[in-house]
Amino acid sequence: MPKLTSIKSTLLPFSQLSAVQWEELAAIEAESHFTPWSQDSLQASSDARHTATAMLIDNQVAGYLIFMHNVDEWELLNITIAPELHRLGLGRRLLDAGLAAAQAARTSGIFLEVRASNVAARALYETKGFATVGLRKGYYRTAKADVQEDALIMRLDLANA
Repeated sequence: MPKLTSIKSTLLPFSQLSAVQWEELAAIEAESHFTPWSQDSLQASSDARHTATAMLIDNQVAGYLIFMHNVDEWELLNITIAPELHRLGLGRRLLDAGLAAAQAARTSGIFLEVRASNVAARALYETKGFATVGLRKGYYRTAKADVQEDALIMRLDLANA
């Protein structure tokens, strides 16, 4: 397994992605999520109300994150790394870049929702200072039509950082 420091990546705003890179991004989304966003929905987040960044390795999409701006707070809507690249520290690197952008924009805080069962994501968010502030019962659909999964609402306070 390569070390994090040996993986060279580039961050690129969604507005600068090529048609091929959009297809790669949409394929990662479809492979990674039970209810994936459509390519049109992903592309719509390249507007001024969002901060959306793709991580490229060798000019191919390896992951991405999407924040929506809400007055003085941001909401992390989506952060995804290609499944074959999990556990290399790329999600942490991508999240760090997003947090830096939020701080540069003088955002007071960031909210997100995460599946209660997503232990790895929750651990990452907690190491960055996010705290659980609420619960959305039955928020996420699952493969079983009659079973819904809870979402934890987490928040990072940047006003006092």
